[in-house]
Amino acid sequence: MIGITELLIALRSLPFPVAHVTFLKPQTPPYLIYLDDSFKITSANSKKTNKTVTIQLELYTNLLGTTVDENTLESILDSFTTYEKSRTYITSEGINVTYYTFNMNL
Repeated sequence: MIGITELLIALRSLPFPVAHVTFLKPQTPPYLIYLDDSFKITSANSKKTNKTVTIQLELYTNLLGTTVDENTLESILDSFTTYEKSRTYITSEGINVTYYTFNMNL
């Protein structure tokens, strides 16, 4: 089974900076932040049967619309999982943020 470790290795191979939660210094887009703070444990007969984590990726770009960076990221995600995608534009910063949310088993 392909897991979160393999996904993180693939994300870190992207041609732009990737960080967990935040960067120590400001970045110039494109860059990616990932969050993994929501866990769900299921059990049966008092034994843990499954542990899943909800992961959110935030891709920051200067451009509106689909970019090469999005296509590259989505080709990686397509090989690992299904995901939900949404987008917003931060007018005050002139940055487009694309969110990818999905669950993975641990």
